[in-house]
Amino acid sequence: MQPVKLSVQLRKETGKNANNRLRAAKMVPAILYGKKEPAVSLQLNPRDLVKNMDPAKKRNTFFELEIDGTSRVTAFIRDVQFDTLTGDILHVDFLRTEASDMVPAMVAFRTTGRAEGVKLGGQMRLTMTQLPVTCPAAEVPAVIEQDVSAMGMGAVLRVENLNLPENVKVRLSPRQALVIVSGDKEKGENPAEGASAGNPGLLRP
Repeated sequence: MQPVKLSVQLRKETGKNANNRLRAAKMVPAILYGKKEPAVSLQLNPRDLVKNMDPAKKRNTFFELEIDGTSRVTAFIRDVQFDTLTGDILHVDFLRTEASDMVPAMVAFRTTGRAEGVKLGGQMRLTMTQLPVTCPAAEVPAVIEQDVSAMGMGAVLRVENLNLPENVKVRLSPRQALVIVSGDKEKGENPAEGASAGNPGLLRP
């Protein structure tokens, strides 16, 4: 996949006061680092960042940063800081990344089809709505889907049962339960230890 272009500018001033002035001008500070090269202070328009990112991959977008309209660097968002009250972007960390570099990412997980156990009156529950993965920067999937049509009453779908895209590895135990189909007597039980749920959000992990 080709990187998404994003225009950024070099940031000449640093420090708390300079950053406050930058945000007052509807811009936010950013930094680019990695590949054993010096860190570079940047600034960007947060609306451009949100507008240009892949609508499905969101913060997992693989970017080509156009710095002052001249130099170009491919990068991946490493971290985003938000205002806890307004939710506005305060700072963005970019990591220098080649298309083939393996990167960590959080990817939405969802099921397709209707489980056989549900047709018989059972209940289906997802223990996670996002999966931590490692894959090439240019190949982060927008979503990981799994057909659950064949799951009967009492069936459990685990990480080891997933049909994953090539080069994508889930950073969880192979035995981690992701989908559980239970009967009436089993409602409320939680056989999946350490299960968690998440909200993909826009830029939040």
